[in-house]
Amino acid sequence: ALSTSTSSGLASTLSVLAGSGVGPEYLAEHPRALARVTADDVLAVAASVLAPARLVPVLLGDREKIEPFVAALAALDSHEPVLTEAEATRSA
Repeated sequence: ALSTSTSSGLASTLSVLAGSGVGPEYLAEHPRALARVTADDVLAVAASVLAPARLVPVLLGDREKIEPFVAALAALDSHEPVLTEAEATRSA
């Protein structure tokens, strides 16, 4: 990692780890732990932390540029109307 590629970077990283109560072994163990994480692990944690049914998507951008993408999303979940910027502003 870039933060540990120089002596001063390593010293800084070790200082931050020590200040967080984490030992230097973290530098070797963390990448191995991450390598063991599977997509299923990520999905399980996301499902326990996020409430997909309660997420509110917000799309920002030039309507002409993003409308084709919004239309594709609307086709996936067409029970919610797509609001114009004025409509969204009024409902806020």
